[in-house]
Amino acid sequence: PNPVVKVGLQVEVLPTSAVQSRLEGLDAVKVTVKQNGVVFTATTDESGIATFANLVEGDASIFVSKEGYLSFNTTTELRYSGTPVVDG
Repeated sequence: PNPVVKVGLQVEVLPTSAVQSRLEGLDAVKVTVKQNGVVFTATTDESGIATFANLVEGDASIFVSKEGYLSFNTTTELRYSGTPVVDG
């Protein structure tokens, strides 16, 4: 059997407003990842970063929302890009 590969994901949320003179991440944004029927939720920090751990390789749906802003939804494929560590 193939082992389950755990992966992490970081989502950075930036405003698209042309009024902003520099790009700063948006804090307090709700980011939800749905994968294989399991829902993970995190809130962005002051840098606009939401971090997820213990996801698995494969398709994931990402939902981003904050009151007063348009929401954003996308689907992506998560893949491991490093050297696996096997506990034996």
